[in-house]
Amino acid sequence: EDLFAEMLAEELRCDLCLALGTSLCDTPSTADRVAVVPALRAMGALPPWPGERIGGLVIVSLQRTRLDDAASLRIYAPLDEVCVA
Repeated sequence: EDLFAEMLAEELRCDLCLALGTSLCDTPSTADRVAVVPALRAMGALPPWPGERIGGLVIVSLQRTRLDDAASLRIYAPLDEVCVA
């Protein structure tokens, strides 16, 4: 089973990506690319799939990331404070 092929398929199907505690500093050839497609769809740079809800990208992290400007929601806070039950 090819995990990279699975990741590419998920990248195309993803309508909302939660980036929790990541710096999103990897190159576009790695798993961080999954965050880019929903962000681009939410900004209108890519068309949505028929019947798809456009959620975009949510980033929760203490540090700035290269995708902050593309995020639908950006939270600068520790994960344990954001994810309190």
